[in-house]
Amino acid sequence: MCSFLLERYHFIYLGLCRRAQLLPLDKLLLIVTDRLGNLSVYLESLTAIDRVVSRGRGKVLNREKIGQDFVLAFDEPRRILGVVSSDKVRVLIYVD
Repeated sequence: MCSFLLERYHFIYLGLCRRAQLLPLDKLLLIVTDRLGNLSVYLESLTAIDRVVSRGRGKVLNREKIGQDFVLAFDEPRRILGVVSSDKVRVLIYVD
């Protein structure tokens, strides 16, 4: 069983592609939004997710840079997160 606490006014991102995904080898991909709409991305083991989330050690994606309308895609074998925005013409790729 896995449990973790989020800071006040932080929520699990539930956009077009819901992102709290259990991955092989007991890893969890978790994407959290703050009240400004910025995203924090965590890719951690189930045993470490609480500690990492409580310390705020995720990759932060600024809403002003990615825009309001975007789609996330995660390539599990390569551990690559792609962000495609329709507001701003850009494709961002993050490798863990």
